[in-house]
Amino acid sequence: MLMEKTAIEIEKNNVPEGGILELEQDGVEVAVCKVGQAFYAFHNNCTHEDWKLSDSYMVDGHIVCSLHGAMFDPQTGICKRGPACDPLLTYKVTAEGEKLFIDLENS
Repeated sequence: MLMEKTAIEIEKNNVPEGGILELEQDGVEVAVCKVGQAFYAFHNNCTHEDWKLSDSYMVDGHIVCSLHGAMFDPQTGICKRGPACDPLLTYKVTAEGEKLFIDLENS
């Protein structure tokens, strides 16, 4: 029986400063960003429309969807500005040395 991996492992330096990194594992699309020294992971689609947040941008530590301007807090997933209403699914990120582990089971 083939088991799915429940975590994504990446190098910290793969996450662009002020940008959003796109990842995918076992059909799960994840985006990762860095705010200050903290790393956050979240589902890669806007909750308003089917638009990749990895194709969007960061403003003052928030994710701004480039399609309609919805703004999200990357730590909590809470929508700070519409048109989206629903929060993003977020994933726990653990840092160990120069590596990040994104837990796909515990959001």
